[in-house]
Amino acid sequence: MLILPLIKGGPRELLIFPLVKGGPRGLLIFPLVKGGPEGVVKIIHNFTMKVQYKNYLKNYSRTLRNNPTQSEKILWQHIKGRQLNGFQFSRQKPMGNFIADFYCYKLKLVIELDGASHYGNEKKDMEKQSYIESLGFTVLRFTDYEVQFRFNNVLAKINEWIITNTSDLNTTP
Repeated sequence: MLILPLIKGGPRELLIFPLVKGGPRGLLIFPLVKGGPEGVVKIIHNFTMKVQYKNYLKNYSRTLRNNPTQSEKILWQHIKGRQLNGFQFSRQKPMGNFIADFYCYKLKLVIELDGASHYGNEKKDMEKQSYIESLGFTVLRFTDYEVQFRFNNVLAKINEWIITNTSDLNTTP
């Protein structure tokens, strides 16, 4: 265990632990004081943790990227290339045993689009969402209908989430 002073935010300290074998690579950072000093969120936010996934999903996610649904095409046209408040999104990102439709690491945000393939698979969708949330991500869900016929509402909800959840972090893309 290593204890380091936190320069930005005062004389408080952080506990830094190496992560266990089989888990994500890197270090896990915890504030020593309840609530933590200012700047801790920024350090954790800038910390890059590789999200582990099953290797067989890599090719499948590539296939999904090359064959998007109509709703995925519509949303991707508006979030690719840092168009959404300057944040970079990926699509069809493997995470554990699942593939997230859209993923932004910096925001810790996953966007899921529920279409015909999701009907009758609600239990698996909830398992997927629980797993993704256990990694510290937020999942926003939209139906194909919402994306295709109420797209402005979908984009407004995503923008609202970004503004609400980045205002306290002073996050820049």
